[in-house]
Amino acid sequence: YKKNQATINRNQSRKSRYLNQTYLKRRLVSLSKEIEIGKRITEVGEGIRRSGIPRDEIFITTKIDNCNQGFDETLHSYEKSVKDLGIEKVDLLLIHWPIKEKRESTWKALEQLYINQQVGAIGTGNYLLPFLHELETYCTYTPTVNQIEFSPFLN
Repeated sequence: YKKNQATINRNQSRKSRYLNQTYLKRRLVSLSKEIEIGKRITEVGEGIRRSGIPRDEIFITTKIDNCNQGFDETLHSYEKSVKDLGIEKVDLLLIHWPIKEKRESTWKALEQLYINQQVGAIGTGNYLLPFLHELETYCTYTPTVNQIEFSPFLN
């Protein structure tokens, strides 16, 4: 029994180490992507300012990415996006993907931004009917948009 237990513990330790390494690698890739996205958002904001097109003639949409969902995280992510874009508010703010544990809190944050007139409209992305039905149970405001990607390249 002790020999088997020692083997199990050793294997669990290796598995845990592997999972931790995998998590760290994914997190580093995620952080790398966030930095790249942040640079692109700043460049988009600069392009808007340099274009000479009046702001009221440009419709700006942004999304709350998966890693930024949750009530406080959503508010922080939105503030960062607006700051990086160099604008006062976006016209449409979407939840990028329905994350199970965070759907309600993320939606409540979007509604808060909408109530405070910090966004022109709020919506969802990739919400299938079950998620939309769930949203109906706790939303005060109906999503303006449910953006779904359709592509012949997706299976």
